[in-house]
Amino acid sequence: MARLQGSFALAPTSITGGTPQTLIQIAAPTNQRLAITQLILSFDGTNSANTPATVKVERQTGGTFTNTAVAPKKINDPSGTGETLQAVAHTAVTAEPTESDVLAEFVFPVFGGFGSIPYPLFQEIVVPGGTLLGIKIAAAQTVNCSLTVIYEE
Repeated sequence: MARLQGSFALAPTSITGGTPQTLIQIAAPTNQRLAITQLILSFDGTNSANTPATVKVERQTGGTFTNTAVAPKKINDPSGTGETLQAVAHTAVTAEPTESDVLAEFVFPVFGGFGSIPYPLFQEIVVPGGTLLGIKIAAAQTVNCSLTVIYEE
């Protein structure tokens, strides 16, 4: 990895209550791994009695998506003309991908919930070249979720 840092940021996206939903699926370029270094997420729930959402970070296979691509943004050198981020991501799942390995699973408050989950050096989530990583969220009530994934190529 050359330490080219990028991010995928999703605007508030509706999570339908009671239905697990892949919010984003990230594809590592062929023969090039990615390291997920941080997740930042927030929910806009307005009732403190709402059940927390379950968040899964998982390896996935397949899935059918609409043409909603999420463009990566450079973080550490936005003006670097000789470097191009290679990873791609999609949102707006029309058929849930197959879950293979759950790498992390945790609950998160939907009432004013905001959090940053850093993965320290050598403890990042590695996405091998040509594979898919998804972030799936299940909430009991319908809420909006904003998500940013920071990664290195």
